[in-house]
Amino acid sequence: MAIKIIDIKPAAACLITAMLLFHPGCGCSEKSEAETDAAIDAHITDAGDADIADADASPSLPDGETQHTFCDEPFFKLPIHGPTQETYHLTMWKEEIVYSVTEPNTTKRDIYLMDLSTCIEKRISYSGRGTGAAVDDEKIIWRDSRNASDDPYHCDDFFKYDFSVGQEERITNNPECKGGVTLYGDWLAYRQAESTTSERTNLILTKYGSGEEKIIVPGTWLPISPVLSERYLVFGAQSIDSTSMGRDAYYYDLVEETLNRVTETSDIFCNQLQSSGDWFMYAGSYYSMQMPFRVGLYNIPEKRHIALSPDEDAIPSIALHEKLAAWTTMIYSGIHYAGPVDIEMYDIKQETRRRLTKESGGLGAIAMFFPYLVMADAKIYTGNILQNDFYVANLVKLGITDEDGNLLPGEGVIEPP
Repeated sequence: MAIKIIDIKPAAACLITAMLLFHPGCGCSEKSEAETDAAIDAHITDAGDADIADADASPSLPDGETQHTFCDEPFFKLPIHGPTQETYHLTMWKEEIVYSVTEPNTTKRDIYLMDLSTCIEKRISYSGRGTGAAVDDEKIIWRDSRNASDDPYHCDDFFKYDFSVGQEERITNNPECKGGVTLYGDWLAYRQAESTTSERTNLILTKYGSGEEKIIVPGTWLPISPVLSERYLVFGAQSIDSTSMGRDAYYYDLVEETLNRVTETSDIFCNQLQSSGDWFMYAGSYYSMQMPFRVGLYNIPEKRHIALSPDEDAIPSIALHEKLAAWTTMIYSGIHYAGPVDIEMYDIKQETRRRLTKESGGLGAIAMFFPYLVMADAKIYTGNILQNDFYVANLVKLGITDEDGNLLPGEGVIEPP
């Protein structure tokens, strides 16, 4: 296909950058602590006045915990205040949403857990240097630069919070910069700088606690967005294949210990990935970070590819869980390259799709674990692309799906704030 180079309007550029930053494992390079504080300290979230009023500072709760009351609502805002706070990285597992958020009007950032089953928000770290977390049933692992120094040089480490004992533990002690952590069961994957002087990061796979590490691809491949599922490690990386746009989707089979390139993504520059079971979802552009973006799905064992938005103005803001895929698109607004946007959902099993938003706005899908869909509202407070609000939709309560996760027909029901 012919490639068109398009000048992105400022509004669209901000929206794209913000949506990329919301996702786990974005392609940001790992830098020194000073550079990190200045450049990627944040993400965003919100706890507007209604959220603050709803919080219960009851002395019966342990220190660092706050009881909220909104979690039974079909649509609610997370307790992060976009106008005064920045948040970098948000992820979820089952009913647990984990994010790194700054204290209001500061650059000190820490890890928080929002448990939707109890509606209790819990502060996990207190270093003021925590970011980039991953979560599962047993633990939270995040990157923390509390021990950073210039002489001798030390960038950051990974820390773990164990749910069973309620304590944090430092699990690495090496000077190179790290990032892009993803976990599933005993498996842990992350990017780590090749050396203390390099900005290129190797993609490393390890079994937690084994002490053994395997470099899946070297830093020369410029790996981004690693995501683990039960059997596969999916990531984006540079390709030297003459048929490739430059960055393709790859997967490493944990059982067969083989590395594979997904040629169906060779015609786009792969920017964002999520995975669930045998499926992964991608968002990629036809020219680097230029619009439009294509969103698609790929089943690894079946080698089955579905292009969800081949001719739409999609945004790199996606979410996938089991058979449901959600993405952000400008197809309804008709205002190409600048927004506003809508959220679309596809049922893989039924091969059906529908619009989720009632009208176009700033909401973009960023994470999902049925029945919950997490969205970022890219209002861009104070001109900072990292200051935004976050919302959660209960797909069953809104009538978007039935209780078994089957997508129901209907018009858009989520009204953008």
